[in-house]
Amino acid sequence: MRLGLSDFAALRKAITRRQHDLYFVAFDLLHLNGHDLRDMVLEDRREILAGS
Repeated sequence: MRLGLSDFAALRKAITRRQHDLYFVAFDLLHLNGHDLRDMVLEDRREILAGS
């Protein structure tokens, strides 16, 4: 696996073989209370997410 590139074949294999070992982690906030936050700087979105 190379850093920064998704390995979808490995993901598919993990989903079918180790379903209970997978976790979904959301680390970004793109939309909140009807407001599009995609134009905000990542650090600002991260601060808002930490405060939630």
